[in-house]
Amino acid sequence: ESLKPLVDEMIVVDTGSTDATREIAEVFGAQVFDIDWQDDFAAARNQSLERASGDWILVMDADEIIALSDHQTIRRLIRKHYRDKSAFLITTRNYTRKYNGIGWEANDGRYKGIETGCGWIPSAKTRLFKNAPSIRFEYPVHELVDPALERNGFKIKPCRVPVHHYGFLDQSKVKQKGKHYHIIGKKKLQQMNNDPKAIQELAAQANLYGEPQEAISLWNRLAELQPDNAKTLINLSAAHGKAGDFDQAKSAARKAVAIDPGAREGHLNLGRSDFFLGNFVAARNVFAELVRSDPSYYAGIFMLAAAHICCGDSSQGLAAIQHLQTADIWSSFPQAFQELAHNLAKAGLKKHADDLIHFASRLQNRSIVPGTASRAEFHLSADSSSRLSLAS
Repeated sequence: ESLKPLVDEMIVVDTGSTDATREIAEVFGAQVFDIDWQDDFAAARNQSLERASGDWILVMDADEIIALSDHQTIRRLIRKHYRDKSAFLITTRNYTRKYNGIGWEANDGRYKGIETGCGWIPSAKTRLFKNAPSIRFEYPVHELVDPALERNGFKIKPCRVPVHHYGFLDQSKVKQKGKHYHIIGKKKLQQMNNDPKAIQELAAQANLYGEPQEAISLWNRLAELQPDNAKTLINLSAAHGKAGDFDQAKSAARKAVAIDPGAREGHLNLGRSDFFLGNFVAARNVFAELVRSDPSYYAGIFMLAAAHICCGDSSQGLAAIQHLQTADIWSSFPQAFQELAHNLAKAGLKKHADDLIHFASRLQNRSIVPGTASRAEFHLSADSSSRLSLAS
């Protein structure tokens, strides 16, 4: 629905859906092709490219959209570059209900009616490029078209139009996909040996699939290859924290902060490590400084409130979060405090966990808060000489 006005043809490659995917796609005029799944996302993508007749390709998944207000920008872009060897890197807004992911951004109201969750985590990939037989995807998982573009002399440029992705909102589906990606990612790493990108992807999937020890091993492996990469150390810290080893989590976070003092997730993990070690005053100081430097960082605000409560000052805890009553995230705070309390109890700090549960209960009942808080391929007509294909 969001892409039909933008493109000249829609090509959908179905690798075995069991819902109404085919029927929905056909209602909107898409050509639907069935292929056998071969544990290879690049092979599936390339099947859609083989069937595309447009001059340009736009690659999308079934759980993504482009806002109607951005259609003209894309039309202008391909009209401007129809003669040169350009391809375009597009940022994806991966909407989420979790506000402590690396790179998390709060919804800003720019796309009203499209934004959802409490914010989004950005990722970028090349999605818009010329249709040429030599341009095909590579790698069986986290497939990329970039190597083929670079070999053929294309320059990859940024595009300011975002893609809106909703797949991370259903965590049960995310975990199912994670299991699948985890298996394919292992094959990819075997093929690519010590490729940093392949290690990073598999480490992230291991963490998602609930294999923290494997994730720790992979993040350590990547840290040896890239010792000055703060993001790797932040992820290593998070993996140690997930495994309950908060001393190691703190050590990795300290290294990350030393490399990149501006990495807010490094400071967050440092404070969380102290928090779960029972060093609540130290944690509170870290979170307070983090919020001072970034007053809109919800994860820091939430942890500052929790640290205040565990220091015995629930009024300060309330003061830390009270200004967020009108934010989308407000209704999720009671459950978030309960989940944090559960993890704190697992760390052997039951009394403080009980304090958090009591606070969460009162917050949910509003007894301490005054007032109330409530995959496809398309072709696009830019002009008579350029057609855009959408592939999924």
